[in-house]
Amino acid sequence: MKFKAFLTENEVNLLEKRFLPALDKMGKVCHLFLTREKAYFLHNLLSGEGIQCVAQFHKETLFDDYCISSQNEDCIAFAVDISLLQCAVRSSVSSCSEIGAAGSAANRLQIKLVKKLPPNCTQAMPFLTFETKGYKSAVIQDVPISKPLSRAQGLELQTALDMAQDIPPDSGSGSGFESVAEFRGPDEACW
Repeated sequence: MKFKAFLTENEVNLLEKRFLPALDKMGKVCHLFLTREKAYFLHNLLSGEGIQCVAQFHKETLFDDYCISSQNEDCIAFAVDISLLQCAVRSSVSSCSEIGAAGSAANRLQIKLVKKLPPNCTQAMPFLTFETKGYKSAVIQDVPISKPLSRAQGLELQTALDMAQDIPPDSGSGSGFESVAEFRGPDEACW
């Protein structure tokens, strides 16, 4: 499973000033659900308790050079602590500003999924890594994430997302997932 993309300064500001603070006020953890075409920030969809929130972005709205691949039809979902994600994005803003002041055209924040061996651990853990290169320095931040969701958990998350978006229920026979996939189109079916 691979994910790598770049955020420009405008896209970083969109997350840092508008969406992550709002999500952080709703709860500590959200799911980040990445597909070939969209990125979703999903709060409280699986538990079904309390306030639920879905922030949906087309990949072009948030990312440049977006690359994703997985065995789950190029869909990846994981839980992330919103305050840690917000800290990583916020600290990158100063580096992006530093780059912009230096006149470089490459003031982009790289974001990717990695597995790293943390200190005092024997097993590699997944991280969402943010890397910004400034005029005089580089900033690399690793935000710990949950283990990516399995295919079954991904289907559960997709079902909760579909219900939250008021997609009509299955009127035919079968599990219902097939008809939802047909409703959304072949390029948006994920699990």
